[in-house]
Amino acid sequence: VWRASALGAVATLRPGTLFAVDDALAVACGEGALLLDEVQLAGRQRMSIAQLLRGHAGLLSAGMCLE
Repeated sequence: VWRASALGAVATLRPGTLFAVDDALAVACGEGALLLDEVQLAGRQRMSIAQLLRGHAGLLSAGMCLE
């Protein structure tokens, strides 16, 4: 994760769980959540979360839990 924005309290989601926020993804944390803005896959260039979702559909989706 290269860039993210802090979100306030989130309903009781397990830390690491991805959830949809409009056309983006956020990840639940111990307190609050992070709205993912810019990420980088291993061996790839940095990209916006919108680019990731368009080019790598199914790689990350709401409900997945990152370990």
